[in-house]
Amino acid sequence: MKQKSFEELLDAASGSAQNKMVNLAVPYVHPDLEIYLADRVLPAGNDLCMNMHYHDDFEWCRVLKGTVYYRILRKTIAVEAGETLFINSKVPHCFCGTKDCASHYEIMLGKPHAVSSGYLDRELEGLIRDDRFPFHISQPISQVYSEDLDEMLSLCRKKPPEYEFDLAACWLKMLRQIIRIRNNEQETSEPIRNHDMDVLREMLAFIGENYTRDLTLNEIARAGGISRSKCTKVFRSILNLSPSEFLQRFRLKQAAALVRKTDLRISEISSSCGFNQQSYFNRVFLRQFGVTPSEMRKQTRDSASVRGTDLAYDIADNQQNTDR
Repeated sequence: MKQKSFEELLDAASGSAQNKMVNLAVPYVHPDLEIYLADRVLPAGNDLCMNMHYHDDFEWCRVLKGTVYYRILRKTIAVEAGETLFINSKVPHCFCGTKDCASHYEIMLGKPHAVSSGYLDRELEGLIRDDRFPFHISQPISQVYSEDLDEMLSLCRKKPPEYEFDLAACWLKMLRQIIRIRNNEQETSEPIRNHDMDVLREMLAFIGENYTRDLTLNEIARAGGISRSKCTKVFRSILNLSPSEFLQRFRLKQAAALVRKTDLRISEISSSCGFNQQSYFNRVFLRQFGVTPSEMRKQTRDSASVRGTDLAYDIADNQQNTDR
C-alpha cells in the first residue's frame, strides 16, 4: 500500500476551506441496536482532515473508489479501492482526504456489545484488550466483509419487516470474521499500543472538554498523570505535533465548523473556541485555512453545492443527522 507522510496530508488539507469536524454522536439504527452505516463521497478538491480521536465503537471503512488516508497510532496508512480497514475499540486515529483524489467509501460503526451474549462478550473483551491488534486491513482479493456489508447497507436502505434481526445476524458474522483474523495473527504480532496511548487518550479527552478556556501545558500533562516533558514527547511521537500545536488546530477546526454552520458573530466564535484576541484568531485562521473566517462563511453560503460537500449521507432513518 502506498504511504504518505501525515504532515503532507495536514498541509494539503490546511489550504482548503472545506475542512470538516468529527462529531461522534451518530444516529444508530436503534437505541438497542447501536450500529451505524453510511455511504460517503469525498469529491476531488474537497479535503477532510479530522482531529485525532477515539471511541468505544468498532469501525470498518471499505473503500470503493480512490484512496483514503488514516493515521492510526504511530502509522500513516493508505486504504485503497477494494480494501477494508478495521479499527479496534478505543484506538486513537484520524482520517484525511487529499485534494487530487475523489473517494467513495462506506463506514460502519458499532458498539462492541450491540448484540450481546455472555460468550460473545468474553470474546470481544479479549479483542478489545489485545495490544497486538489495533487495526487490520483486508485486501481486495479476500472479499472479507464484502457480502455482509452489502447486505447490511441494503437492509438499511429498504427496511423490510423485522430487518433488524437480519442486521444483527450480519453484525455477528462481521465480529466472527474479525475475531478469526485476530486469532490467526495473534502469534506473530507485536504489541503496538502501550501506556503512552492510554495517556494520550486521557489528554485528548481533557482537551476536548476544556478547549474553550485557557489551557496550559501543565494542565494537559496533569490530565495524563505525566510530566510536561513526557507530555510533549507523547504528542510528538504519536501525533507529530506539540501539545500547543494540537490544541490550536483543534480550536481552529471547531471554529471553522461554527463559522460555516451558525450565524454567530466571528468575535463570539473566537472567544468560544478559546482565543482571547480576535486579531490573533483571524491571523491563525487565515494561515490554517487560506481564507479569513468571514471569507469562509461567504464561500459556504455562496456555494451552490454546500449539501454536496457534507460528505456523509446517512442510510439510517434520520438522514438529516450526520456525524460530520
